Amino acid sequence: MNELLDSERQLLVELCGKKLRTLTSRELSGKYHWRADRSQWREAFVLALATAERADEEHRGEGPMYRIRAAQALIELGEVERAVPLLEDSIARDWAAEPVLAQNEHFLHSAYTSLFELNFKVTPERARALFWKANEVFGAPRGFPWVSPVQDSLRRKLARAKGWDRERERLAELMG
Repeated sequence: MNELLDSERQLLVELCGKKLRTLTSRELSGKYHWRADRSQWREAFVLALATAERADEEHRGEGPMYRIRAAQALIELGEVERAVPLLEDSIARDWAAEPVLAQNEHFLHSAYTSLFELNFKVTPERARALFWKANEVFGAPRGFPWVSPVQDSLRRKLARAKGWDRERERLAELMG
């Protein structure tokens, strides 16, 4: 858990106690969900990373999904600079080649959406590249974004933005 600060490592020990070394990824996941459901984002972050690491140790294939959850907790905490590398690492994987990830590609969609949102105003060229890369990854006819609320949000953003004509056209195709 290289991504944890010393204070966060201590928090993880406080949250899990002596059982930390023996908790399974499923048990850690349950603790993560309990904290996330209560918007306890710092606790959710450390538990998501612990879950990711344990899932990797157990060869469960769920590590990237929990790294995305950890990144989303960091975004909720306003720690975007720490979240971005977790998201970037997640989208760099070949999700189609890993059965557990292939069945849970909505996490990948979420990572692309978060990165797009974070880059849209600050680095629009990066946002544009992410938009087209996600369309390539998810393929035709589904494309990106394929989640309705994300489509609606993106449509509103692009309607006000200059220089996004191709992306508006692609989104209109996806929305039918």
